[in-house]
Amino acid sequence: MKQPPGFVKGKRIHNNVKGYLLIYVDDLILTANTDEEIQRVETLLTKNFVMHLLGRIKYFLGIKITMDTEKKILITMDTEKKILTLNQSEYIQKLLERFNMTDAKGKKTPMEKDLKLNDQTEEETQNDYRQLIGCLMYLANSTRPDIAFAVNYFSRFQSKPNEEHWMYAKHILRYLKNTKEAQMVLEPNDDKNLVVYVDADWAMYAKHILRYLKNTKEAQMVLEPNDDKNLVVYVDADWANDVNTRKSTSGYIIKYRGAIIAWSSRKQSCVALSSTEAEYIALSSVITESIWIKSILEDIEDEPVRIIIHEDNQSCIKLITDAKREIGLKHTE
Repeated sequence: MKQPPGFVKGKRIHNNVKGYLLIYVDDLILTANTDEEIQRVETLLTKNFVMHLLGRIKYFLGIKITMDTEKKILITMDTEKKILTLNQSEYIQKLLERFNMTDAKGKKTPMEKDLKLNDQTEEETQNDYRQLIGCLMYLANSTRPDIAFAVNYFSRFQSKPNEEHWMYAKHILRYLKNTKEAQMVLEPNDDKNLVVYVDADWAMYAKHILRYLKNTKEAQMVLEPNDDKNLVVYVDADWANDVNTRKSTSGYIIKYRGAIIAWSSRKQSCVALSSTEAEYIALSSVITESIWIKSILEDIEDEPVRIIIHEDNQSCIKLITDAKREIGLKHTE
């Protein structure tokens, strides 16, 4: 990845010591593979900037970060790595209080099956709808990819939300109440590659991107350590499910070293004329994102990262491997 003006990539290596500094406005996270390196960088930073050292990380941008000191994974005979969990139960509780849903009955799914709402309303009757969707978007993009599809669906009705939209959107809050303690469980491993899995429905309601939530009350992400060094991407798409526009929905999650690092669920910009086209469009979007992430990872790790795509749609496979089959698909570009 090309260095921006003013930055120079360091060339010195100190006994294979690596450190990472994450900066978001005035909040920082510092980590390294040795305690000595962390202390060295802390000393350098505090000498040049006014800073408050808060110790081991517990919260960052509203996300509770917990390191399990008892559960450890044996990486080698001499190395053990601890498990990290990410949770936003406090943020969810504040949402329930803000929208008067603390006494509401919980739900087991983010939205009702086969739900189809009409966006052709005459006037806006619900003023809190956009605020709720904005809060849910932050949650979906932070630690809860399981609600990404539902949030994306309800975000389509923000121009003129009515009471029906409001009622069904609150279904997500009921689900969050029932799964408030759900957390992302990050088990470290040496996976350094991108692997892509792609699938699509045929003229049916969009599959939820993550199907691991069969029992959502106990929902969690368990990432098993392995030696795979690829960028792993799971992609799904429906076909023409939107009753108003007949546009399809694409969704994906991206894993690196066993941890989910990115996810998305959004409506496609053009109308796909078949499930193959819907799958082709979804695949194109996730490849673009994967290549961008690949460039960042290669810059950080200083070694090549592969993108491996698993695709079960045979027509889509033939389409991307045979240039002659692209005829008639200019409307998807």
